[in-house]
Amino acid sequence: MRKVGYFITFMILVTTCSEAGTIKMMAGMAALKYNFENAPQSSKMVLTGGFGFEGYTRLRLEVDLLVLGDKKKFDIGGKKSYYKFINGNMDCLLKYKFKNFNSPYFLVGGTIGFLSPQKTDSKWQALKNIQVKSFVDYGAVIGLGLELDFKKSSIMMEGRYRIGLANHELENRKFKCNGFFMMCGFRFF
Repeated sequence: MRKVGYFITFMILVTTCSEAGTIKMMAGMAALKYNFENAPQSSKMVLTGGFGFEGYTRLRLEVDLLVLGDKKKFDIGGKKSYYKFINGNMDCLLKYKFKNFNSPYFLVGGTIGFLSPQKTDSKWQALKNIQVKSFVDYGAVIGLGLELDFKKSSIMMEGRYRIGLANHELENRKFKCNGFFMMCGFRFF
């Protein structure tokens, strides 16, 4: 079974890299949810942006780098805590376009990155001498989009759902980071 997986991966890479790749820029909104055990948390929309690289074929390998910042107030065990988060991700996705031009597409893949919380006071000012470690964050990504092609470029609109698989701990409570992304992009040929 492992050999079949290697073969499929090799064929996807050959298919994707057989033609010159393109660079794209993306920007949009993300709603991240930090799911603490036994403490449901709400999410709010924050700005996100980044750039990516992909091939030309209908079945493509896509690599995107996305960065976003977020502020969260947690009520954990009756105690309020305030944190600023910096979240950077590299998404490695398999993208399938249903047609070669002006087509919807499907995304599936994984993400790896960092999650860096900083403890603050209620006015979002950083507290001195408080060290909170950064986390390696990873997960799975699925999404749908639409790409409109022009002579030398294309415009993309897509939605992605990020499923956090890494368990983190903050103030002795375990949590995972999930998120929904709505983005628009511009691809250069």
